[in-house]
Amino acid sequence: MSLLYGCIYSIRFFDLKKTYKAFPWTDDAKKNQLNPFWNTWVFLAMPAVWLVWSLIAYFVCVMAYVWRVGDDGLATKAPPRSILELRIAVSSVLCLGLMYLCLIIRTLKKYGVEMEDRWREMAHRLR
Repeated sequence: MSLLYGCIYSIRFFDLKKTYKAFPWTDDAKKNQLNPFWNTWVFLAMPAVWLVWSLIAYFVCVMAYVWRVGDDGLATKAPPRSILELRIAVSSVLCLGLMYLCLIIRTLKKYGVEMEDRWREMAHRLR
């Protein structure tokens, strides 16, 4: 769904280079805030939201496959210790990726609203 929405948006928003076509979008974004389930911001966030949900489902499927009960589906008959090591390695890589995701989000937050607030305070003190 994310790819489908993204393609549709790319095709449709190509026409918004003209100001008279883009203005109704900005006007709509200002006015249409009453419905929390469907407004301009929800509409624009749909590709990203579906991408996040599909990534979560993908990780759940990978972990379910890696940690499935038994090793009947393996092409080679590896010893149980090797299978456990492989499962721990895959899970560790996923955990490492999630830790880095948390660090990235924390860093981006620091450069977001908090940085703007500190800059405003500093600019206000200099006046």
